Amino acid sequence: MPGATTAAVTVYDTAKKLDGVSQTVEVDRFQADGNQLQGIALFAVKNASDPPRALDSDKTFEFVLPAGAVIDSGFAKSPGGQPLNTMPSETGQKGHYAFNFPLRPGETQFQVSYHIPYSGEANFSPKPLAEVQHFVVMTPKGMTFAAKDAQRFQSMPDNSGAGIMVATNAKPGEDLSFKLTGSGQFQAEGQQAAGGDGGGGEAMGGGQAAARDNRPGGGLGAPIDSNDPLHDYRAVILGVFAVVLVMGGAFVISKSNQQVLVARAAAKTDVSDAVPAAGKVPVAPRDRNAALLDAMKEELFQLEIDRQQGKVNAEEYATAKAALDETIKRALARTSS
Repeated sequence: MPGATTAAVTVYDTAKKLDGVSQTVEVDRFQADGNQLQGIALFAVKNASDPPRALDSDKTFEFVLPAGAVIDSGFAKSPGGQPLNTMPSETGQKGHYAFNFPLRPGETQFQVSYHIPYSGEANFSPKPLAEVQHFVVMTPKGMTFAAKDAQRFQSMPDNSGAGIMVATNAKPGEDLSFKLTGSGQFQAEGQQAAGGDGGGGEAMGGGQAAARDNRPGGGLGAPIDSNDPLHDYRAVILGVFAVVLVMGGAFVISKSNQQVLVARAAAKTDVSDAVPAAGKVPVAPRDRNAALLDAMKEELFQLEIDRQQGKVNAEEYATAKAALDETIKRALARTSS
């Protein structure tokens, strides 16, 4: 921290293969601009190896992009670290890519921005390479999502008219095909904060309307030519996961026990009677809304710490806090009904 004269560094042994590595979420976010479909794929990968070790190989995380996708930018973020501008490489198999980025114990996040040609409709056939706890597809108002298997996806409500579809516990190779039609764009952060009525209700870029960004893949994520890509990417991550927190309560709950460990340890309280050892946390048999409220409390606690430590600026703080406040309000309304 500023003014500190020492720093603590944790060093992990590495391995080419590890047990305990799993993908927790994939968020695919689309918007259409004329004859181009812009997409962002956000992945979260958990390393719960025991004993804790880092996975380090030429292909630490592999993924698949739609046919014809042209990558515009890539980022990777270690647990507790800063986002780094890191481009994935092709694996030799069509449409398959991989990051060469070490997976430390904890959760590592990856993001890829890309664009593909678009004529008003597009078909997608995602087939996960590994089990994914939550597979999410987000579309703005004006675009329509139609799944091949309508029973596989569940819709999360959104007042703005944006679409958030979630498939839980997707299996490797499972056919999650869907079709997108129409056109539309998400609001930029400044517009959403001002209470505009269009878009997806969250921040994906740094203050400039997506409609005004005509670069390939522009308007969905941090510009790769930004003077401060770490700052911009931090806003992107906060924005994406703010939406998942608001609309995807299941994802938040799945992470809540781990967040309780971090927050209570910071407050120097004893959690031995509430949370088992990290990496072996069972799901407590409690009410879903109560669990969501607990998770939101921990998120607010961590957000306040990040603000006080200067990890988020005022605009980022306001966006994330507004999303958390809305989630708490909805959970309280469901609890009282």
